[in-house]
Amino acid sequence: MNVKNIILTQDYFPLIGGAHHWLHEVYIRNPLPITVLTQDYSANSQLKMRQKQFDALDQKLLKIYREDIQIRNVNLLSPQCIRRYKKILKCLSEISQGAHSIIHCIKAFPEGISSIAFKLGHRNNCKVVTYVHGEELLVARTSRQLSILSKWVYDNSDLVIANSRFSDNFVRKFSPKCNSIVIHPGVNSKAFSITDEMKNACRKAWGWPDDAVILATIARMEPRKNHAAVIEAIHNLRRRGLNLSYVVVGEGEEQSSLQRLVQKLGVSEWVRFTGYLSNEERTLALASSDVYIMPSIHVGAMVEGFGIAFLEASAAGIPSIAGDGGGQPEAVLHEETGLIVNGSNQSDVEGAIARLTLDSDLRRRMGAKARIWAAKNDWDIIAQRTFEAINDIDS
Repeated sequence: MNVKNIILTQDYFPLIGGAHHWLHEVYIRNPLPITVLTQDYSANSQLKMRQKQFDALDQKLLKIYREDIQIRNVNLLSPQCIRRYKKILKCLSEISQGAHSIIHCIKAFPEGISSIAFKLGHRNNCKVVTYVHGEELLVARTSRQLSILSKWVYDNSDLVIANSRFSDNFVRKFSPKCNSIVIHPGVNSKAFSITDEMKNACRKAWGWPDDAVILATIARMEPRKNHAAVIEAIHNLRRRGLNLSYVVVGEGEEQSSLQRLVQKLGVSEWVRFTGYLSNEERTLALASSDVYIMPSIHVGAMVEGFGIAFLEASAAGIPSIAGDGGGQPEAVLHEETGLIVNGSNQSDVEGAIARLTLDSDLRRRMGAKARIWAAKNDWDIIAQRTFEAINDIDS
C-alpha cells in the first residue's frame, strides 16, 4: 500500500529546540520517504540564510516542504486563525494526494488540531501520531479552549508518544482512553568521538587556566532553564576559592538580562556567551567541558519534559546537574550519571557544583557510567522503537 508519511511541525530547523531535534533525528532514520510540512522563514532576515544552509544539506529521505503556516495563538473564534488552519489543511491535501497518510504531529496544538480535522475528513485513509513533550500540557490547562482541543486531539490520535513517564502520566489525565506509550528522546553517541587535541584547543580558545573546571549549558535562554542560578553560583563559589568557569551556548529572550547579571556580579572574565553554534560546534563545546548543568525549574506553564542535552552530556562522558522537576530525573540518573537538585534552592545548586568541582574522581566515574547510559539511548535504537510502534497502528 502506498503510504504518505507527513511530519507536521510549525517550527523546525533552523529554529532549533529539543522537540524539533527529537523528530528530526528519529525520522531522518526512517526507511521510507517522508515530507516535513513546516514554517518558511524566508521573510526573517536572521533565519533566512540558516534555513537555506539547512535545506541544502543531505536530508536522506526527508523532503522539506515550507509554507507560511505559523499560528501564534490558537483561537477558533478568530477568522485569521481559521484561515491559517484552512491553509494547513490545503497543504496536507497537496502533499497526501489522496493516498493513505500518516501524519506525525510535533504537538497537540497548533499542529494536532489540523491533523485530526484532516483525519476525520478522510476516514479510513489517514492516521495520526501525536508527540507529547510536557510543557504544552501545562499551557493547555491555562485555557478552557486549549484544554478541550488537546483532549480532542489525544482522544482521536491513533498513537500518542510521550517523551517521559512524567509527560505520559500528565497526558493520561487529559485523555484517559488515549493510546499512549513512552519513548525517550535519544542521542548520537558517535558524534562525541572527539580527540583530546580538539578538546584542548577548544578549552584554550576560551582563555581560562588549564585546571579550571568548566560548566556548560547548551539551551535556549529562557527562565525555566535557570541560567541565572548558575551565574550566581559561579560568583559565590569563586569567592570561596573554587576555580570555576561557565560556557553558555545558545540564544533566547533572556540573553540580555543574563549578560547584565554577569556584569553586575563581576564575573565577566569567567562566563562566555557563545551565541548560536552549529551542531558540530555545540558538540565540541559540550565535549570540552567538565560538567553539564541545567537545573531547570517550573516557570508559569513551562516545565522540562525530558532534556535531550543531558543525554548529549552523557555521550560526551561528562556528568550533569539537573533539576528535580518534570522529566529531568528520567534523563539523569541521580548519583550515577549526575546529580538531581532542587533548581529553586540556590544552596542545592551550589552544593552540587562544589561537589563535582572538588572531586575529579567522582566526575570521571559518573562520566564513564554516563557513556553507557547514552549508548542505551542511541538514536538508532530510539528510531527503531518508534517505527515499530507506528507500524503496529498501521498494520
